[in-house]
Amino acid sequence: AAGSYDIETGKVVINDTGDSAYYFDLPETIVSGETAAITVKGTYTGTHGFRVWIGNGVNSHVEQVQVLNHNEFESGSEFEKTFDLTANDECTKLTVKNLQTWAGGGPIDGLVINQIIVTKK
Repeated sequence: AAGSYDIETGKVVINDTGDSAYYFDLPETIVSGETAAITVKGTYTGTHGFRVWIGNGVNSHVEQVQVLNHNEFESGSEFEKTFDLTANDECTKLTVKNLQTWAGGGPIDGLVINQIIVTKK
């Protein structure tokens, strides 16, 4: 995948041309029935949007993944999105993945993640 972590700035930069997913370890396991508030902060200049879920990598363990469409962002401006996800199985990772092409999506391009905050509710 065409993503990288910049250790000096502490940012993840994603400019992907394929169908890749990016996994981040959760600070603690979220068990079935628990809800986590997820805050994603960054900058987006892309054209397709992306999805976020908790699970164990490629497998989502939530009823509904969070879809962030490209038209929700002012291109190049900083954004902050907070949403709740409730686990339906044990979760150890947070996943950021492209939108499916059949849903009008495509590769994640131009996404810079400055911070991800996960708080159990």
